[in-house]
Amino acid sequence: MKKIVIEPYDALPCAAHIFTIDGKDACIDHFGYYEDGDYDECEYEDIVQWGCYERYFRGLPYSENKEVAEMYNLTEEEYNEIVSELEDKFAIGTCGWCV
Repeated sequence: MKKIVIEPYDALPCAAHIFTIDGKDACIDHFGYYEDGDYDECEYEDIVQWGCYERYFRGLPYSENKEVAEMYNLTEEEYNEIVSELEDKFAIGTCGWCV
């Protein structure tokens, strides 16, 4: 199994301070994208205007992203483990750090 290190910045929880696979730098964007919730449902207007509401990372399924798995020399199991960990670490929710 590959050694995966994912550490968000303390003051910017939606960005990776460290993301490595077996000691080599990796790019989060290769594995998925960030998505925000429905702003119309937000009761905190100032956060919607200046921050994120229900922000989270949505990983791409292995079946749609095999070229990335190959680029990082990952098995399907390893790829899915990384996506799961990224989704876990970058489930931000409502955030006002950028305000």
